[in-house]
Amino acid sequence: MSKSVDTPTVEISEICPEKNAYKWTWEVFSNYCGNDFVSINDKLSITVGSEHGILAYNTLFWNSINKGEFDHLTILNDNGFVCYDDGRIDYFMTAFYFINTLFERDSNVVRDELNRIDYHHSIWVKRNLKVDQPFVNNCFNALAQLLELDLKKRRTQLWFSHDIDSVYGAYRQDGKWLLKNGKLFAFIRQILLPLFGKIEWMNLAKIAALESKRGVKSTFFLLTEKGQVNKRAYNSDYSIEDKRIQREINELVKSSNEIGLHKSLSQLTYAEEIKKIGIPVWANRNHFLLMKWNDDLKAQIEVGIKVDASLGYAEHYGFRNGYSLPFYPFDIETKTVLPILEIPLNVMDGTFSSYMNKTADEGYDLVHHFIENNRENAVISILWHNSHFTDYKYKGFPKMYERLLKLTQNGLVDVVDLTTLTQHYSFESIHNS
Repeated sequence: MSKSVDTPTVEISEICPEKNAYKWTWEVFSNYCGNDFVSINDKLSITVGSEHGILAYNTLFWNSINKGEFDHLTILNDNGFVCYDDGRIDYFMTAFYFINTLFERDSNVVRDELNRIDYHHSIWVKRNLKVDQPFVNNCFNALAQLLELDLKKRRTQLWFSHDIDSVYGAYRQDGKWLLKNGKLFAFIRQILLPLFGKIEWMNLAKIAALESKRGVKSTFFLLTEKGQVNKRAYNSDYSIEDKRIQREINELVKSSNEIGLHKSLSQLTYAEEIKKIGIPVWANRNHFLLMKWNDDLKAQIEVGIKVDASLGYAEHYGFRNGYSLPFYPFDIETKTVLPILEIPLNVMDGTFSSYMNKTADEGYDLVHHFIENNRENAVISILWHNSHFTDYKYKGFPKMYERLLKLTQNGLVDVVDLTTLTQHYSFESIHNS
């Protein structure tokens, strides 16, 4: 992109002790604004990381971070912002802190039985911040106003994906629901279906065909390991080598849908699991959204994974890191940018059907309102499990998904596939290395 005449040039001060972090933040900010005004060597207009000015180096903040102190109770003020020692809001380092979820590195963070940080013990609840509103975007908007920069408004894009946890579960889960609700005839039918070779959740190609009618190409994340892990956790109920699964995968590839790895809860490496899928894979979402940041990202990079989509809450929809766009994480240990695109998860079917105990209609209203309120400068990632395409246990959720697909045709938002998304948010386009 060419630099506009009336946009400022910027120099990252050589005296800045955290030059790479400030450069990363400026480049993310620049990408959010939709402008290319990063120029390290041009005539100085704004100095980032000097001791004075709007983007001054924050000694107070970095003294804490470099000592491994990440607790939001000490890092942030009462309104959730990083501040300078004189009390002024530092929008720049607030964005840095949130986007990289540094608040989750505090040793006192409460974790669940799977070692995840759930929404109910998150910074959003403890600080009474709204997770469905992009907090970082507000920081960037305020910063752009201070710097007298124009923002380019872009229509929000929806990216659809599917985690394939179970294909044989309809027999048990839908069957149990039918029996419990007194639908005996339908229960008997459910039991007999597999005898005639019909497996209702073996529906990957069917989902792709439904989406194709709406001009959507989605990403399917597959587990390679099966079986119970412990009382709470489990992997898949299918074998990735199963001929029927392989046929489904082949159909997805033929229809130009992307295949990703759904990294299991096992001791196998990313490379070992990718090999089992049998085709080249360059995207991943960790099972149960269980992610050890940054170790898992670095392990993915080593085996050629270019996209991770694991950053989200199971219990609530919204922006886990307060930011509405994909980004390349900053490694606080090495002070370098990690060359793997993180596309945070924003909306998941199970959030409404299980965690929030909402009907499909109630869930749709919440998601529609969420999208309506974030219809500019966002990429909203929507996860729909293949299990939520039958109308028994998950009654109404197949229709809810179709209603979400229709949003891409009414002019409210655009739809994007993974390949296009990664091309637009390429490493080179954001970080001028």
